[in-house]
Amino acid sequence: MERTIVRTLVSVSLILLTFLLNGCGQEKATWQEVQTRGWRSSHYDDDHRIAQALTTNAAKGCAYYRFKSLEKDPGSRRVVWVECENVQGSRFHYIVWPGSKKLAYVLDESQVRRHL
Repeated sequence: MERTIVRTLVSVSLILLTFLLNGCGQEKATWQEVQTRGWRSSHYDDDHRIAQALTTNAAKGCAYYRFKSLEKDPGSRRVVWVECENVQGSRFHYIVWPGSKKLAYVLDESQVRRHL
């Protein structure tokens, strides 16, 4: 009986942890919200997780970067749209998941919309 209770508690804990790590239940912003939202400079990447994701994936052209959240909460950094600029002034765009250090290169705004 005790083993069953312990197993159940462990299973429930693992399921909840999975939801938290994967961001389940996080509400995505609308395209209108994302467009009207201002860009945040790299100075707001307090824990450097966005920078680490860019570096880990050898993102090109990121001498400078700024970002916008793709979540309903503009301060959230679970999924962000990053605009990088190289020293020549060329710009590159990425969707970044800082928690898992993954990113996707996006060519234009229509590809950003797919992540909403």
